[in-house]
Amino acid sequence: NEPSPISTNAINSQSIVYDIIYMPMNTDFIAQSKKNSATVIYGYEMLLGQACLAFEIWHKVKAPYDAMKKVLLGGF
Repeated sequence: NEPSPISTNAINSQSIVYDIIYMPMNTDFIAQSKKNSATVIYGYEMLLGQACLAFEIWHKVKAPYDAMKKVLLGGF
């Protein structure tokens, strides 16, 4: 897990941070942002959103979001 190239000094409880790195899930940027009480969006959420959209395009039905999330997070 590499040190974040982005300073988290200005991140606080009013901040929302989104790290698009999905592996490892808990990057230094995420860890520092959580210490500063920011709202955190993990990289896997982008990956999951893309997978759900692709599923819906190909299958023409709503993606089973919860099942897909469970399978994805099982790999982490």
